[in-house]
Parts: sequence; structure tokens; C-alpha cells
Amino acid sequence: MRPFGFARAFGAALIVSTLACAPRASERSRFDSVSELEGLAFVPAADFALEPAILPFADLSVPEPLVLDLFELTRGELHRLFREHAPGRRPLADTYDWKSEAGLRRDADDWPAFLSWREAKEVAGWRGMRLPTAREWLHVAVGRRGLRHPWGADQASLANTEELGVGVPTPVGTFENGRSRPFGCYDMAGNVWEWVADAVPGFHDTKQDLAETNGELRGTGIDGERRVSALGGAFDALGEPTYDTIPRQGYSSFFFHARRLDPDSLGPSVGVRMCAPAKEYLWTHAGSWSSADDAPERVRAVARRWAADPTARAGLIALLEELQARPGAPEELGWLREGASEEGP
Repeated sequence: MRPFGFARAFGAALIVSTLACAPRASERSRFDSVSELEGLAFVPAADFALEPAILPFADLSVPEPLVLDLFELTRGELHRLFREHAPGRRPLADTYDWKSEAGLRRDADDWPAFLSWREAKEVAGWRGMRLPTAREWLHVAVGRRGLRHPWGADQASLANTEELGVGVPTPVGTFENGRSRPFGCYDMAGNVWEWVADAVPGFHDTKQDLAETNGELRGTGIDGERRVSALGGAFDALGEPTYDTIPRQGYSSFFFHARRLDPDSLGPSVGVRMCAPAKEYLWTHAGSWSSADDAPERVRAVARRWAADPTARAGLIALLEELQARPGAPEELGWLREGASEEGP
């Protein structure tokens, strides 16, 4: 595996006043058929472009509804998935040289997992999911309003970046006030870079990495190998806005808080969150929800959260009506429909 250069000494003490208790810490000890649903955001199909929309990479539209992880995949979740789907195999991170990483802990199951792009794709498939495209990821990070930071205002202490001085990852979901708006995803800035399926021009890319042609990125780096993007920054990277407009070679384009990496790169600063087409995911998984404790109310609670945003509410109800009209529709979809129709989060 190609190293990604992650050595980092343990930094200053955590600034407790900026943090909230990780909301999933108590959930890590259990996993049932509804647990994964509770850890997802709903992203409705929507057209959106950064202004000025004429510039390359301005279009961040999402053509189909998605479900997306609220949290970066954790180490505990990664090991559970390997036990379930690849018994006898170990994640690549288990073979990593931890001696070179001061302050990092092997046993921190609520820290974000680190894995290569290729491994992340395989693990996503086990979940019936995939890596988000860069445009899908950015659509959620800028919140359909062109926000420069997922939470809106320019306040670095809302993310685990180098400025905070922690020097290691924090448990996923630590920064309650740093959630993306309106989707509620945690750590889309800082903590660990997040793999996406393809590439966008990044602040941290070299000219050779970018290799642009008519506003589109080629699929290879200067060495002829494919390179893909990781977005959002990490605990050992300076905080940056999600995007900016930067002049380049006689024209302006949007550049993003991203870096292009070889798909085999591996190190504690690069993790992943995953997504799936909502229509396919809900149809496939709904039938299993009834086996969980308190399933109807938990599913309704998820729908209320998803429907708190008016655009998402309309898209979710339309999607559920379509699914419920299919022959053999799981009755559990009705719980989602009931929750989406209720008032309040």
C-alpha cells in the first residue's frame, strides 16, 4: 500500500466547550435491522449549481434521491462488516504500522475507520451501497445554498482540523454544531478526508494532478495511474471552506477542499461515508425492519427527521407513494410514510 504521510504528534487538549457527546456512542454496542436506517440522511433529487453557474464544476445537482451516512464509517463498524462478509480476512488498517503514529489508538472503535479507496468500494457493496460521487458529496456539504462550510458560518472550532490542536481523530459525531445543513451529516469538514467515487479539482492538488481538459478531469495522474478525490479535510489538515473560485490558466473554475490520491493510499487521515439510491435501498431493506425492537416508532422517528426539510419532505413522500404502489410493497414502508406526514422533527 502506498503511504499517505500521516505522522502527527498528539496536540493540545480538546476544547471541550466546542464539542457535544457523540450521539452514536451509546448505539455502537447494538446493531439491528433499523440501526443502519437511523444512521442515514435522506437527500432528495434536486437541481443545484454554484454561482456563477457558467464555470466548470459549478453543477452539483443530484438526479435521484439518495440515502447517505450521517457519520463516517467507524472502525467498529468496519470490523463488524468484515466478520459478517469476509470471515478470516482483516481490514487493511489492521496491517498498518501503528508505531509511526504518535497518539493514535488501535482500540478506538468509535473513531472513523481508515481504508483504501478500493477497500471502501468493496465494503460499500457489502452494505448494498456505494461511494458517493464528488458532486453528490458536495451537494450535501454546501446544503443546496452554496454554503462555504457545512454548518454555514466560518468558524473553525466546529470541526476537528489542525487548528484545533487535537492531533488525532475524534469519535464520529462529536461536533454537533458542525453538522451540514439541512441534511444533518457530521464531520463533512475535518476529522478524516472522505473518499468519493471520482475526482474534482482540489485546493491541495498539483498542476500535474489536475490535468484538466475543457473543465473536466482526466482519469489519470501524471504517472498514468488513476487518481480519485478525498474531500473535506482531516484532523491533520488546515481548515478550509468547502469550495472557492480560483483563476487557473486564463479562466476561473471552482476548486474544492479536496485532494487527489492513488486508490491504494492508506492511512489514518482518510476514511469514508457511503450512500445508495434511496428507492433501491428502501425497497430492499424495509422488509427486515420489523425484526428490531420498537421498530415502528424508530422508523417513524427517522422519517420525521428526514422530513424536517420541506424539499426533502416532498421528495420523500413522493418516493414512498411510488414504492407503496408497487405489488408486494413491504408494509414497513408505511411506517416511514406515517412519520413523513407527521409535524415536527
